[in-house]
Amino acid sequence: MLLSSVRLVEQARRFSDLILIKRLGEQHHGLTEMFMVADGESCLYQQDIATIDATLDLHAPHLAVPLAQRFENIWAASEPAPGLHSFRL
Repeated sequence: MLLSSVRLVEQARRFSDLILIKRLGEQHHGLTEMFMVADGESCLYQQDIATIDATLDLHAPHLAVPLAQRFENIWAASEPAPGLHSFRL
């Protein structure tokens, strides 16, 4: 990531008090799904990133809440990306 996403890395370093990028924990390596949850009710879900098939639902708390919980579990099991965040003195 340090080499392929230079602009994102620079923004993460510049706004290190607002942006935290983490590396997936071992148990989540190889995930093939992608999702985004907004406002606890709306979600975008792509079951397999290899296919162009995704679902956007703007009022689906029954889908959004479990996805948000899944994100929290993945986030808790992740660790800060090494070499990305520097200390500001």
